[in-house]
Amino acid sequence: MRNPLTVVNIVFKKAMARIVSLFFCNNKKYFYAEYHGTLTPAANVIRNIFNPERIWTKGRYGQLKVFPSPLVKTEPVSKHKDMPGDFNSLLTKYSEDFKRDGVVILPNYLAREVNQLHERYRLDKKYCELNVTYLAKRFDLRHDDLIAKLVLDPMILLIMSNKFGCQPVIRTQPTIWASNPEVSFEEFFAQRFEMLKKDMGKGNMRWHYDTANMISCHILLEDAAINTTHMLVAKKTAHQHHMHIDDKFDYFFSDEYVRDHCEIVPCIGGRGTVILFDNNALHRMNPIKNTYRCLITTLYTPGNAVYWWRPKRTEPPNPGRLLELKDEVKDIPVPDINQLTDLQLAAFRWFPKTEEDAEKFVNKSTYAD
Repeated sequence: MRNPLTVVNIVFKKAMARIVSLFFCNNKKYFYAEYHGTLTPAANVIRNIFNPERIWTKGRYGQLKVFPSPLVKTEPVSKHKDMPGDFNSLLTKYSEDFKRDGVVILPNYLAREVNQLHERYRLDKKYCELNVTYLAKRFDLRHDDLIAKLVLDPMILLIMSNKFGCQPVIRTQPTIWASNPEVSFEEFFAQRFEMLKKDMGKGNMRWHYDTANMISCHILLEDAAINTTHMLVAKKTAHQHHMHIDDKFDYFFSDEYVRDHCEIVPCIGGRGTVILFDNNALHRMNPIKNTYRCLITTLYTPGNAVYWWRPKRTEPPNPGRLLELKDEVKDIPVPDINQLTDLQLAAFRWFPKTEEDAEKFVNKSTYAD
């Protein structure tokens, strides 16, 4: 039985969510059912007053300039060696684009490394003919030198450090996501309540924002085009201090609202394309029925917010396998720690070193004190 105070709190928040929406979300074209998210600053100020945790988290990790510096838990960017050629000019361009738009695309940037990954592993597309929203295979980057090379790439880390203003830290194990949705967006919208009872992963087909202080890095393992399943990001919405009061009422944004109020960036490109986006930006999966998408995703934060999964959760469900070593590959080379720069080492030094340490991180975020 629930604590009476908890019940009162839930009822109060549901009531306040609806009162706020009466003032700021009364256009029935944009606001209906569970879609009462809005970019209106006044509405978000009120919502943040009722749920201040997100603002506190942003301040604690240096993402609010007005936050007292003694309370900030970030660290300066670690040193990295000088890079040759046009590296610095590209870094400046990508960093400026990312700060302005909340999303940046590096076309075919890691194509060579992704091709090497394909030579090492067999990605089983037939498995994705099962028509699923997401299948996952997680890696420990310390056990595969190619995976480490991808997610510790200096350009990626330095773009993030320029965005955060501090040392970026890997939050999760790199993960291969594969998708082959059996529905279009229109079909999902019409049947979403029944579909979500069976597959909560489909919730990502609705416009939403994620954890504060987080950047996602998607590395495309296959070509993604407008006519195949891909992600959409609403440009420049990362600057908003989004918040909701009732996650079943005012968390999601309607497609009509986002398309009429935002410039939308389709996250597409060839194999090896890198897509960085601020998870505070509005985004959603754009399912194109029966089309295959495969990528490596890794999450980064401006401080220690490691999120850990038990090894038993690293394999996709039976039947079949999403990824396996090719027969000719016997031993996977591990990263040479001595070849990594301070910047790269600092990016994953919070990862648990033993199974005992990993238990502390299972299914929860742990911020450094």
